[in-house]
Amino acid sequence: MKKTKIVAAILSVSMLTSISGCSLFDSDNKKVLAAADEYAEAVIEGDVKDLADLHADDDEFEEAVGAYIDRYSSSESSEEIHEIIHDNMTYEIDKKTLKSSKKSGKASVNIIFTLIDYSVIYEDLDDDADADDFIDALEDNTDETMTIRATVEFKLSHDEWKVVDEDFETILDIYEFYSEISEYGFGSLRPITLDEFENAISNRNSSNYMSYDAGDEYEAMYFGDDYNVMIYYMAYDDADDASDFFEDTYDELEDSIADDEFDGTYDLEFDGNYGYMIFDGEMDGSYLYGGIYLTDNVIIYAIATSNSASDKEEVDEFLTAIGYPLP
Repeated sequence: MKKTKIVAAILSVSMLTSISGCSLFDSDNKKVLAAADEYAEAVIEGDVKDLADLHADDDEFEEAVGAYIDRYSSSESSEEIHEIIHDNMTYEIDKKTLKSSKKSGKASVNIIFTLIDYSVIYEDLDDDADADDFIDALEDNTDETMTIRATVEFKLSHDEWKVVDEDFETILDIYEFYSEISEYGFGSLRPITLDEFENAISNRNSSNYMSYDAGDEYEAMYFGDDYNVMIYYMAYDDADDASDFFEDTYDELEDSIADDEFDGTYDLEFDGNYGYMIFDGEMDGSYLYGGIYLTDNVIIYAIATSNSASDKEEVDEFLTAIGYPLP
């Protein structure tokens, strides 16, 4: 009787294993959950190096996502805003969605991240609110939250489950607040130095670079080989002079847009000694791609006057090097 029961039990397990495609012994749920937990903790901390170590494409991750975060963390105000959001971020792993297979080397699980709803808080601010007002509002309204449901995928690599994130879409979706908050104009840009400007163009033709001191301002400029790319650095002794110069150009562009003389996409912001004009389109028969940026006493021009991919790429490379937003 005992032997019959043992044989029946073996047959039952054999049949179950056959039906489930060996799923009883193929899953690796415990290790995948541990990897998911480690990943979610790193997302909350916002440490690019730690996140990169958990990704299959660690070098590419650090280069791409690191540059993205640096681009929008160029001032003390923006860094403080990001820190508040990270400090109040939580997560929950939806274990019901967990799938794993050692045989295929693939796994996935949904993680729900809860963040401060910064957009709602921003919309409630007064029109004349500054970065400090936004910071105070964030700290006072940490219970105003939003959720992001992320499907995180893994692959088995040397007995470790590593995150697979094609084009880093998942992490950039979670970290969208970096770019969105920069659009509010709260310290997303900082005035760069002449050394930083020169370092950003150091790999270009030196004969196309010139500079001069005009007394109350210092100008440095670079022209592309075909003169379709213009990159300027203008540092004024008086920040109000820089603001006045920027405002004149800003008003001209606004008028052109209002008169339907500009056909394309644009983003404009101006508030005292801070502002930017980012554009990609045609005006008066010419193509304009790039931006003009004001931070304190410094104005930066980075403009391609053609629709050439190489010219636009040259502008993008420069703006990325100094940490300014692209068109």
